[in-house]
Amino acid sequence: MIKAIVFDFDGVLGDTWDTSIGICRELNIDFTIDDFKDHHNGNVFERPKLEFSKKQADEFFLAYEEKISGNKLFPLQPELKRLNQKYKIFVISSSKETAIKKYFVLGEWDHYFEKIFGIEIDKSKLKKFKKLFQDYNLKPEECVFVTDTLGDLIEGEKAGVKTLAVTWGYHGEMRLKKGNPDKIIHNFNELANAVGSI
Repeated sequence: MIKAIVFDFDGVLGDTWDTSIGICRELNIDFTIDDFKDHHNGNVFERPKLEFSKKQADEFFLAYEEKISGNKLFPLQPELKRLNQKYKIFVISSSKETAIKKYFVLGEWDHYFEKIFGIEIDKSKLKKFKKLFQDYNLKPEECVFVTDTLGDLIEGEKAGVKTLAVTWGYHGEMRLKKGNPDKIIHNFNELANAVGSI
């Protein structure tokens, strides 16, 4: 039985594509849009397609926090309300917990989520899943991971969780299918029903 829903943040809850692309351009990172998509084919810290110096990485996260806005959340509040009545809801992300919290406070979403597992905990989402299981007494098969990238689907499979892919984020359906998600959805209002059908 599913007890917990785990969301990725960027591209799933937060509409951060343009923000992230823009910051990379400001930092003079040399890349194409395909490079940026390929950057998310795996863990962005283990085998990055885009190379950041430590200084550039620090500047990226600083600029990311400066550009936070309440209108950069996807219109998922009705679905979160429905899910929150039945499941515990978490976030596992490669972004900073502090930044995600700011988004949630601005959007009045902060009360929906039990815990945010950000980069402050670890760069590996697999390790963050293990911490989630331990801290909240959850089994992998009791969790659904909602994500928008192939890299996350791969880490979700390693963690042993069910996976739900969404196409409104960083990767499209064709790329997401390579990660063998349990289900793929295209519209925001499909979310709660999709979770219930997995």
